[in-house]
Amino acid sequence: MPLKSVYNIVTEPVDDSLEERTALEFFRACSSNENLPTRLTVNYLGQFLHYSGEEQTDLIRHLHNVLRETDSVKRYSMIQFVVEGRVFNEEVVRLGVPTGRSSYEDIAVDELFVDSLTQESATQYVASK
Repeated sequence: MPLKSVYNIVTEPVDDSLEERTALEFFRACSSNENLPTRLTVNYLGQFLHYSGEEQTDLIRHLHNVLRETDSVKRYSMIQFVVEGRVFNEEVVRLGVPTGRSSYEDIAVDELFVDSLTQESATQYVASK
């Protein structure tokens, strides 16, 4: 599936030729309204949420506000968050973040984006804002 505007959560990169940032770098840039490329790969979202040291619900709420208020991401931007592990939808879209050899922590990411995530394929979810 092609990348869609604006946010794509994928388990396999849709486009390998994009500039890359870590989730920490991306959210810092958004928080300070830095200019970002309109096509960008963001890596390590699951690990960023898992190892942040903050309560995940509070962190996701804060990041939601950062994305809602930022001027760094345009409505025509195509951002792909490449996640390790799995993405699944059981009423709430969750990341299964690898935490060990065969263990995962499930992190709900529905509230991260302004718009709801919709499933485009088995490996891609999209939020338009």
